[in-house]
Amino acid sequence: MTAPVLQNEKLQSAHDVQATRLSGNSSTNANDSVAVETPIALVINGEPYVVMMATPKDLKDFAIGFCITENLITTAKDIRYLDIAPCETGLQIHIRFNAQTKSDKQRHQRNLTGRSGCGLCGTALIEDAVRNTPTVNSTLSLSLNIISKALVQLEQNQPIKSITGAVHAAAWFGETGQLIYIREDIGRHNALDKLVGKLYTDNTVKLDLGFIVITSRASYEMVTKSAFAGVSILVAVSAPTSLAIEIAEKSCLTLIGFARDASCVIYAHPERIVGKDK
Repeated sequence: MTAPVLQNEKLQSAHDVQATRLSGNSSTNANDSVAVETPIALVINGEPYVVMMATPKDLKDFAIGFCITENLITTAKDIRYLDIAPCETGLQIHIRFNAQTKSDKQRHQRNLTGRSGCGLCGTALIEDAVRNTPTVNSTLSLSLNIISKALVQLEQNQPIKSITGAVHAAAWFGETGQLIYIREDIGRHNALDKLVGKLYTDNTVKLDLGFIVITSRASYEMVTKSAFAGVSILVAVSAPTSLAIEIAEKSCLTLIGFARDASCVIYAHPERIVGKDK
C-alpha cells in the first residue's frame, strides 16, 4: 500500500488571506489565516465513488477510515494500493482493494459531492443512509473525571483550529484519559474518518480500551461511523440528534453529549459511565 507525500500547495491545511477588519468606526487591512477546503475525490477499484470537501491533511488516514466507516472493508490490510495525486481542481485518492474484498458493498456509489458539513450527500437510497450498524461489545467503563481530563487535552491540541478557528476535531483517548491521537478537518465526519484510519493502521491500539471525543454535535453519521469502527463510547461537546440516540441504543454504544469540564449528558447506555474515579 503506497501513499506518496505531495509537496503541493493543495495539501496545506491553512493559508493566509487579505481581509479588512472593522472595529467601531475604524477599518484596517489585516492578514488572516483560513482553513483550506479542497475537493477530494475517492476512486475505488477504478470507479469514482464520492467527492468530499475536506481539509487536505492526513489523507491516507482519511481514505482508510472512510472505507472502514462506510463498511467497504473491515481492516486496513484489505487495501492493497492507495495513491494520492493532484488534479486540476483538487485531489484524487485512488484505492484498490484486495481481490477477495470486492463485493456488492460498492454497488451504491456516492456520485454526488459530499459537502464539508454532510456525511450523507450522494446517497440515493434511504437504506444506504440509515444503515444497520453492528453491535459494539466492550466492558470499558469511564469516570466523569476521565472525560473531563480528556476535554482539557482536546482543547489544548488543535493546531489548525488555533490558527483558523474553522475546523472540527476527533480524538482518541486511552482508558485513563490520555490523549493518543487527534485529527482535524473542516468536516466533522472527515475528522472522524481520519481518526479511525489512524487507529486502524496502529496495531497497538485496542479499540475496546479507549473512547472518542468530537468537537461537534453527535449526528447520526458520527454514531454510525463509530459503531462500524468498533468504538464503544462516543463523547460530543454538543448535542446529539434523535436518530443518533436511536442508533446508539441499537448498537450498544454509549453516547454522551454536552460534555463539559465537570458535567455531561448520557443519552444511550449509561452503564459504562460512573460518577467517580474507579
